[in-house]
Amino acid sequence: MTSRDPDAVLMEHLSAMSLRQDRAPSPRAPGQPLEVLLSGYFGAGNTGSEMRASEIVRHMRRLLGPDNVAFSALSLTNDLPRDLFPGVRACTLSGFYPDVVAAEIAKCHAVVACEGSTFKSTFSEVLTALMAGTLGAAARAEQPAIAYGAEVGTLTPRLEAYVRDNARGALIMARNQASVERAEALGLRTLSGADTAWTFTSSPPEVARQWLARAGWNGVDPIVVFCPVNPFWWPVRAEPATFAAMQRTGQGRDRHYGAVFFHSNDEIASARYGVFIRQLADAFERLRVARNAFPVVIGMDRVDAAACADLIARMPFGAAVFRSGEHDVGDLIAILRQADLVVSARFHALVGAMPSGAPSIGLAFDERVGNLMRGAEPGRALAADAPDLADQIVAAAGRLDPDVVRAEARARIGAELDGMARMAHGLRAEFGRFAPDLSLPDLHDGPVGALPLDIQRILA
Repeated sequence: MTSRDPDAVLMEHLSAMSLRQDRAPSPRAPGQPLEVLLSGYFGAGNTGSEMRASEIVRHMRRLLGPDNVAFSALSLTNDLPRDLFPGVRACTLSGFYPDVVAAEIAKCHAVVACEGSTFKSTFSEVLTALMAGTLGAAARAEQPAIAYGAEVGTLTPRLEAYVRDNARGALIMARNQASVERAEALGLRTLSGADTAWTFTSSPPEVARQWLARAGWNGVDPIVVFCPVNPFWWPVRAEPATFAAMQRTGQGRDRHYGAVFFHSNDEIASARYGVFIRQLADAFERLRVARNAFPVVIGMDRVDAAACADLIARMPFGAAVFRSGEHDVGDLIAILRQADLVVSARFHALVGAMPSGAPSIGLAFDERVGNLMRGAEPGRALAADAPDLADQIVAAAGRLDPDVVRAEARARIGAELDGMARMAHGLRAEFGRFAPDLSLPDLHDGPVGALPLDIQRILA
């Protein structure tokens, strides 16, 4: 409560939890299901996190056998979407995080980090420390410790040292080559893999068309989708004193993220965000007019609600809005796949749209969108803080060739499926060493099973 750097205190306690030598590995009798603790960004209403984590659970049940694994997930709330996480127990991070995490790790036989932004400083140092600490605790107990489809990005010096010290022994299955190289530079074991969201099955197209029709789409006009964020109020930081003051006076509620965490929102960040939203609105309106398009705004995370509202407020004719928390994940992805153009600052909106072959433009405020668009035609990844962002978006949209985009998506998805196959074999090997008694299922129809229809069509 009184520290000048509460994040550092939380990280020190998480590190102490990870490094404890007095925790005996959870005993497991032969034939007993493996208790797997899922470490990540659960319960926050983030569409991308829910897509990829639900696929991790599905893949693991398929790869190890549904009766051989039982799952618990560290969650910000006690509610997990039942359609995405059937049979997964929520371990609510209420109270002091290190104590909760230590109690849950003591019950498990393995830890799997599920968040795509596994080791990064962009969003929250504590989230990265949480995943590094849980992975390290499992690895030191000689249990499987796997980051599944991970991004390893830019880290502050103290967080880099933290990951290097705490995640030793874990296996980092990275979702791109840049992440492999960064993980290796940290001295971590690596395997080249993929993001698991590529195999997510959306709702049927007719469901998306029904939602769009209810919002005013005439069934004919092209659809242009923007997925806005506030790129400038990250990372969130622990501010216990601010939280206590907010409870007394309400001050600070506009930047409250959750628990004792608050977004950054100084004058400089606020001014940069204002420019960003104005540029997005300008580009959106120009594209709407030029293409006679139906405008759609999608909020991929609950915290994007303010960005959605701010964008629409600047658009002369408004737009249809679909937000996380108000619509199922499958429905949001199905709507994205109806688009004729997607402009997104959210990584998983781009991943979600690509299986339909929809042309897309990424707005980058860290390395993830650039890594995703690497190898695509120039102009697909634009800097979110570019002073002429609106002009760049309109110009990039005019250059996109749907046939080229579709061919690029076909090649990219094929490569991602190869990465998933490598992760599948790596996962079975890691768990097989820990539990050689497991009777692993036959994978005669491939490591991830039947592919969603959208992916089957684009690969055909």
